[in-house]
Amino acid sequence: MNRDISWLILFLIILFIMWHSNGGRFGSSGIIMSPQKDSSISESNVDTTSNDNNTPSPESETPNPDKFTIYSETADTTVTANNEYIRIRAAYQNKEPVDITGWTLVNKNGEKAMIGYGSNLPYSAQINKQEDILLAPDHEAVIITGKSPIGTSFRLNLCTGYFGEFQTFYPRLPKNCPATSKTPGLSELNDDTCIKNIERQPSCQSFTSQPYGTSDACGKFMNTHINYQGCVADYQNDKNFFSPKKWYVYLGRDNEFWQGTRGTIKLYDRVGNLVAETTY
Repeated sequence: MNRDISWLILFLIILFIMWHSNGGRFGSSGIIMSPQKDSSISESNVDTTSNDNNTPSPESETPNPDKFTIYSETADTTVTANNEYIRIRAAYQNKEPVDITGWTLVNKNGEKAMIGYGSNLPYSAQINKQEDILLAPDHEAVIITGKSPIGTSFRLNLCTGYFGEFQTFYPRLPKNCPATSKTPGLSELNDDTCIKNIERQPSCQSFTSQPYGTSDACGKFMNTHINYQGCVADYQNDKNFFSPKKWYVYLGRDNEFWQGTRGTIKLYDRVGNLVAETTY
């Protein structure tokens, strides 16, 4: 009898070990069954999201493959938001333009400012089409803390120097507009006085009034060509129209962001990878 009980106890122990090692499930026949995949759940509905080290986390120190350099410029100076700026330059060796819209700047206090959209071909005194800001190799973005005088971030071109006539930009816009003496159609005017007045006009400066002694045809020509809109119409198809290789990007803030001396500037891409950093 004792022997039978011993065998029974041994059998129960073996049965328990087999049950535990196979997931603790029995078939309807009483036989131990291995865990089975639920055939009612398709592969496409299974959540395969992981949090392993290959998934980028916000503000990771993983370097971005594209090369950028930050220049602190006025970050170490006490200035107004509209006079405070830094520069970001894309390396000449980069393979193609990089979309920097949605990238984030972080100051020494951990405060963040995001780079928004801009206008590739801007106009003053009107609503501009907003597009992603693409920074081509060897191009730079001037990041101004304050608000844009024309209401948008914008890409510079041969004619944007005209914006500085009636509005203040910091840093100052380059005045590299085409010489008025080369204005298309100028030589066809039958008006020597008109031609002389146009040729003497400073670069990137429109006529606020029609010069004395010139014809109505001359005034019409000036209004058509010697201003920003006319300059764009005349030269936007030139291969060097975007020769400044520069964007003015505005963060739209009311107060300083870099806040004086001894700070750090960090730039992160959309997925949180560190792109560039500098200290000042």
